[in-house]
This record gives sequence, structure tokens and C-alpha cells, in this order.
Amino acid sequence: MTKTPGRARYTGDPASLRGLRVGAYARASRAYGEQSVTGQANEAEAWAERHGCVLVGDEVFIDNNLSASRFAQKIRKRFVDLMELVTRGEVDVLWFSELSRSQRRLSVFADLRDVCRERGVLWVIAGRVYDLADPMEGALLGYQAVGSEMEAELISARVRRGKGTAANAGRPAGPKTYGYRRLYDSETRKLVRQEPDTELRTTVGVDGTVVQWSPAGVVAELFAGLKGGKTLSRMARELNDAGIPTPRGARAWTQLVIRRLLLNRAYLGERLHNDQVVATDCWEALVDAEDFWTVHRVLTDPARRKSLPGRGVHLVSYVLKCGVCGGPTGATRKDGEVHTLHCTERGCVGVNYAATEAYVEDVVVQWLTRADELVSLRGAADDRQAVQARAEVERLRSELQGFVAQAAAGKIKSASFAVIASGLEAEIEKAEAAAEAVSVDPVLRGRTGPGAAEAWAGMDVVARRTLLRTVALIEVMPAGGRRRVPVADRLRWTWLLGDPDDGTGSDAEKETGTDSEAGAVLRSA
Repeated sequence: MTKTPGRARYTGDPASLRGLRVGAYARASRAYGEQSVTGQANEAEAWAERHGCVLVGDEVFIDNNLSASRFAQKIRKRFVDLMELVTRGEVDVLWFSELSRSQRRLSVFADLRDVCRERGVLWVIAGRVYDLADPMEGALLGYQAVGSEMEAELISARVRRGKGTAANAGRPAGPKTYGYRRLYDSETRKLVRQEPDTELRTTVGVDGTVVQWSPAGVVAELFAGLKGGKTLSRMARELNDAGIPTPRGARAWTQLVIRRLLLNRAYLGERLHNDQVVATDCWEALVDAEDFWTVHRVLTDPARRKSLPGRGVHLVSYVLKCGVCGGPTGATRKDGEVHTLHCTERGCVGVNYAATEAYVEDVVVQWLTRADELVSLRGAADDRQAVQARAEVERLRSELQGFVAQAAAGKIKSASFAVIASGLEAEIEKAEAAAEAVSVDPVLRGRTGPGAAEAWAGMDVVARRTLLRTVALIEVMPAGGRRRVPVADRLRWTWLLGDPDDGTGSDAEKETGTDSEAGAVLRSA
């Protein structure tokens, strides 16, 4: 690295600056800061003209609405561009309206100082010229850099305290939650309240259909849709086909966008801060606690997420299991038609697909018809207990998360944390089991009793597959060397929610085999 050729130390004579190449930089952390980038740029241009200097690139390098502290989340591209010119020796003077515009980090200051000192680049800050070859000048800038970094740290601390205070007071923060609107005082511009956005909008769908919708209505329909057995992908397609805009102006609704929306506890009227609930009943909820936690359970259940059926077109393919190895069973085609349901892992079993699907439908509809009382009992318990049980799960999870944070900060020894975590995880598991025991899966609601057959007929394949997974584990058993074995004799059923023929719903797993009385009844139906 070499100095700029011919550079002498700055003597204090402004005339010696004439003809020098000036790299001027302007930055603001907020789009409408007290000292805007426009004002900084005008000041830089005036200074260069007054001293007969030439602006590098005939422009001021501007980064607007970007932080220069350690809390920055985006790269200052124009600052990087200017530093590359400095490194190549194409800049004689760096101009900043104040030192904090260049950086608020001592490490960045030190790197920039060293590069400029090597190349003899002068600095101009608030109209004063600094020569980094002078140790006293460098020291003065160093003190300013320390102050700039400290100011950034203090600002961050004040912001965090302010957010915590606002959170504890139940005030919303950040961009408004989709489905709500915010009302402000016309004079003070302070927030008055946040309320559901029920104002109707009109869009035209891809098929030309005129659609009326509101953000609050979309949220309600998404919760109802998932409860009713719709998949995230299907709901995303429906919203895109209807031409309804996305929450943040993205090109299209996606599964991820909808999932994040449905897991947002703001729809319960709760205010979170650092993943902790700090206030409740802060604004009108868009969904009741029962529906929210039902959907939450569906979306966060690892088993469900691994086995979501997507756009499955066959009812029992990859729903029924192999009774030998426990692997999945898939459909195969023959002459263009779905012909066989077989074990995809080892080929242990195979059975006629059409006969299997028809039989499974018949058995499940009969179960739904007789399961009305069983589901009602669980539903009654759900109203009284499940919401409380789920709240207990969340409380324990929050408590565990707090200990995780303390352990990460070194406030708890590893051995102590291991004991605490183990105990809390056991309590969480018990609480989850308690909530599960008294909850009714959303896919069952309104689909049991005398109207079960009609309800089944109105469900799409995806919802039916979800229901099958919910109520039963169905395994395909080997034929045992026999030929033309009836499908009924090839399937082993484990009722996951209890067998209504018991007269009780207490057994979590009730198996019915080919020789059971229940199996005989089903085969003869």
C-alpha cells in the first residue's frame, strides 16, 4: 500500500485543498431523520464547491435508512463502494457531516483510519479538516469514535426499555398485524387503539369472479379452513386465485406466510415481548382460544408435519401402513389405472386398491356415525379443560425458554440447567398428554352422528386423508399364503380415539382384528 503521490501534510491553508478529489458520504438511520441525507448531500456539495474540490464520481455516496452500529442488519453498499475507491487510491479527502455518519463502531473506525493514514487521505468532519498523519488529530477522532459507539449503545438500550414498557402496557409494536387496523389521534398522532379491520374490499379473481373480502375475514377463514381439514397449500391457492393481496405486499400467498399468520398469538389479543406473553386482552381477539390452540396443535405437531398429505389424490395411499415392517403403502398402476396398494419399503404386502379404498370408506363412515357420543364427551371436556391444559403447556414452555436464555448467558451452570430442563420437559410432556386427552381434533367437528355420511361426501380427498390418520391406524396384513382373501381379513384396525361400540371412549387404542366381534359386524355390514 502506498500513499497518494505528492501528498504533503495539511498546513491549515484551505487553498491547499483546491483540486483534490473528495469522497463525500451521507447516511441516516431513519428515512426522515433530524439531519436527512439530502441535507448532508447539499452540505457536502457546497463545501466541495467552496474549496475548489472535485466530488469523486460527481456524486455524494448515500446510504439512507441504514444503521452503522453493531445492531445493523443490512450492508451499507454505498459506504463499501466508497471504501473500495479509497483503497485504490482514487480519493484524497473523505467528507462526513459528522463522524457518526461514517460509523458507530470502533473496529470500523480503526480500519478506516489505518487505510486512510497509509494513503494520506484527509478527513473533513463538520467542516474541519483532519490530517491522520498527526497523532493528536487521530486521537481527537478516536475520542469522537468512542462517543459515537457509546451513543449507539445507549440508544439501543433506551429503545429496548421503551419496547418493554410498551409491551407491558399492552400496546402493539412494529407493523400492524394483518387483520387489524390502527386508529391514531388526529392531533397528537398517538395510537388510540387497534381493532379488527372488517372494511370490505373488492378484487377480481383469476376466473373473473368479483370477490368481497376483509383482512379480518381472511384471518377467520384461514383458522376455520385449517380446522376443517384444508391444507396450507390449498388455502394459499384459494387466496391467490381470488386475487386477495398478501399481508406484506409479497407476490403471492404461500404456506409459510399462512403458517406464520396462524401461529401469531396477537389474534388472541395477547402482547408478546421476547417470546413471552406480557399482557392479555390488549385488543379484540380475532379467534377464540379454543380454535387458536386447536390450529396451533395441528401446525406444531411434528408427526403431522412429517406426514402432511399435500395434494394427495388417492384416499388410502401412504395412509395405511404395512402390518409387517411398519412402512408406508403406496398405489401402483396397471394399464393406466390404480391397481394395487403395496408396501413401498420391502414389498411385504399387496392388496387390491379399489376394494381396499371402498372398504375403508365404509368402515370409517360407520365409525363416524356411531362416534357422536364419544366426540361429544371429549368436546364437553375440551370446553372446560383443554384450553387450560394448553395454557399450562405454554406456561411451562415459556418457563423452560427462560432457563435456556439464562444458561446461554452463563447465569446457570450446565449441570443445574440439565436437571431443571429435564424436570420441565417431563412436566410439559404430561401437560401435552392432558390437553390431547380432552381435545377433539378439528377435522371431526360436525362430522359425526347421523349426518356423517353426508359430511364425508362433502369432504375433499385431503380432508378425508387427514381424518383417517386422526381416527385410526390401519395396517395391511399378509394373506398368509391363502388366495382371494377378503379385504376385511387383510386389514388390522387400531382406533386411536376409542371404539364407540365399547360404550366408552376411555381406551386410547382399541384394536379390532379379523376374528373380533367388531370385525365380523363390519364385514357383514
